[in-house]
Amino acid sequence: MGKKLSIIKNSYKLFWIFILGVALIQNIIIPNARAASKSNFGLDITASHAGLVTDTTLQAKVGQIVGSVLALIGVLFFVLMIYGGITWMTAGGNETTVTNAKKTITAAVIGLVIVISAYAITLFLGEGLAG
Repeated sequence: MGKKLSIIKNSYKLFWIFILGVALIQNIIIPNARAASKSNFGLDITASHAGLVTDTTLQAKVGQIVGSVLALIGVLFFVLMIYGGITWMTAGGNETTVTNAKKTITAAVIGLVIVISAYAITLFLGEGLAG
């Protein structure tokens, strides 16, 4: 049991390292690499004529990071639902396996509800404070 627990703890550590790595690459490294090139072939001029904003603010950057994390959580929810469903379907009448599959699906749904609620509260407070 102790070995299984340590494997689960290592999996959680790897999962969070993966999430932070994706957020870092998507929101910090890639835009900085683009900014370092300085040559955008006149796209800034075209964007300004189209009325688009080319400067990114801290709020926009935080919004991108939150969007990335929410997308990863959505993928994690999807994977947990598929895993729970397949486990349930292949249980073969074993009540312990069915119970574990139900717990996985329930935990995934509760986690998604918590994340969506936190996002809704943040959005509501952010709009209330900004306006």
